[in-house]
Amino acid sequence: MNRLVSSSSDSEKHIDLLRQRLGQWKRLLGLLKQESKALETHDATSLIKITEEKTKILDAIHAEESSSNARAQTSGSGKAGRSRFTEEAAKEEEPELNALLKSLYAVENECMSVNRHNQILNLRGRQRLEQVLALMRGEPAEPVTYDHLASKSPGATQLR
Repeated sequence: MNRLVSSSSDSEKHIDLLRQRLGQWKRLLGLLKQESKALETHDATSLIKITEEKTKILDAIHAEESSSNARAQTSGSGKAGRSRFTEEAAKEEEPELNALLKSLYAVENECMSVNRHNQILNLRGRQRLEQVLALMRGEPAEPVTYDHLASKSPGATQLR
């Protein structure tokens, strides 16, 4: 019986941690979307504020992960133990845990996708700036073309 109480308590703690982590990732996703708009409109002031906020959230995510890893090491379970706990709970079909995990993975994947999009926007903006600076210096400016990864490429079809 004591094992069941402990297991239930561990499960609740794990679910609370997942809720916190999901909230952090959702806040990060919101900032990444704001960053996209700021990059598209060349809003440098907003980009500075967004970068500061993103840094705080990422620091919080990393701190929570480090703390979680340290707790797992102290308890002897380590990352493998936490992963095994999550897998076992999922096998037992705890609906709340399954829903949280699916949401967390989906938000993390969306963050990665939006971040890749922002990297491309940032690269394009920098390339346009380099082209303008070259014109201002009186250097010939060749039209910038991009390959499928938005990298400069001679003769590539320009992305729009």
